[in-house]
Amino acid sequence: MRPLFFILLLAPLFLLGQTKNIEIEGGYGVTSIDFDGIQLIVIGGNYTISPDKAPFYFYTGMNFSLNSANKAYYSKVRIPIGLNFNVGDKVQFILGGGLFQSYLFAQNFLTNSYLDDVYRIQLGVTGQIGVAYELPSKVNLVLSLQTNRDLTPIFVERKWSPGGAEYDQKKYSTDLFVKAGVRFPIAKK
Repeated sequence: MRPLFFILLLAPLFLLGQTKNIEIEGGYGVTSIDFDGIQLIVIGGNYTISPDKAPFYFYTGMNFSLNSANKAYYSKVRIPIGLNFNVGDKVQFILGGGLFQSYLFAQNFLTNSYLDDVYRIQLGVTGQIGVAYELPSKVNLVLSLQTNRDLTPIFVERKWSPGGAEYDQKKYSTDLFVKAGVRFPIAKK
């Protein structure tokens, strides 16, 4: 059912699109799961599409993130789909957001408690604010601040209260990072 939902959502974008771009990006920041100081490195690419001369564009793509602190780490592949508004001609201000689905494919969570469940698939929201500068060749240099927040837990940690009662606590991750990228035009009708 989920793949059908994404196909129905993305199909109109390819039919409406006039301007198409590929964006290559990389970023650095922090991730929080109840504790701070988890280093985050992100690399990836996006495909953008917009109607001609529109102040917005749709995007989707694939990003890889490596999150690590001391000996604890986890890695995700994230597939976003979203909408960014851009205002300006040569210098463009960007504000946008969307949804993402991510897959946790490597992990080593070091906790003082017992991990009850580790979830491989998360759904979340993303938002960004940034600026792009258009070069004469229609290539854009992009710099932005992005945040990602899981809506579904990444793992459940089993804990015990001071009285000895056992309970489960769901853990969610939140990313905040600066990313830089280059957006190349690939087609314009």
